[in-house]
Amino acid sequence: MEKVAKGSRGQGVDGRRTKKLRFCPMTNSKGVYFVILFPLMFFIMATCCYLLLCFVPFLEAESIQDHSVIGSDAGKNPFDPKYELNKLNGLIAAGKESADVFYNRGWVYEYLGDLEEAKKEYTRAIEIDEGYIDAYYNRGLIYMSQKEYEQAVEDFSESIALDPVLVDAYCNRGNAYLHLGKTDQALDDYDLAIEIDPEDPELYYNRAIVYLAMGEKEKAVEDLEKAAGLGDDMAMEYLKHGH
Repeated sequence: MEKVAKGSRGQGVDGRRTKKLRFCPMTNSKGVYFVILFPLMFFIMATCCYLLLCFVPFLEAESIQDHSVIGSDAGKNPFDPKYELNKLNGLIAAGKESADVFYNRGWVYEYLGDLEEAKKEYTRAIEIDEGYIDAYYNRGLIYMSQKEYEQAVEDFSESIALDPVLVDAYCNRGNAYLHLGKTDQALDDYDLAIEIDPEDPELYYNRAIVYLAMGEKEKAVEDLEKAAGLGDDMAMEYLKHGH
């Protein structure tokens, strides 16, 4: 039975990454409330003086403050992608453009299944902030889903350059290299990922698939046993049936 490396991991909309990007559960906006306290002090001459404090609720405003907080209050307020999209469109129409706004809009488009628009928005975020790791990463995941593996490699490479210990970027780049038939590069990426996170069973499973593709069955079995020992169901199934 043919085995393939496990699919993309990341801050994609499937929420398998809790990032730090971990595949990060995806992002959402939350309201930020500002209350400004104005102390008013009055001193009465001669016999008394007293302090009067007036607490005035001054401003209550919602803002997109951080690209990593969309949906953080989803437990109280279920995520409404159309509402979020309208809010983001309003910010852009009001001239409040930023890398975070475009990133969030890209994520919402991705959530809605409009991958082409999502890619455009991630690209706009990168144009504003060339160091936007999550935008490169999520765009790379889209390229993976569209089987555009060369472009995926480029985006994951950018993510790694910006964060050399981003395990999921190594894993996904390894997957892309494997699809391109570049097993040596794929193996290098899985090796590096395992150095960073030696307790991740999927990394051993994927490296086993590379070893199988390279005809190194003994090394593949060792990695499958390691993955199974760490609780990977697919590795257990593979070993159980002796494939």
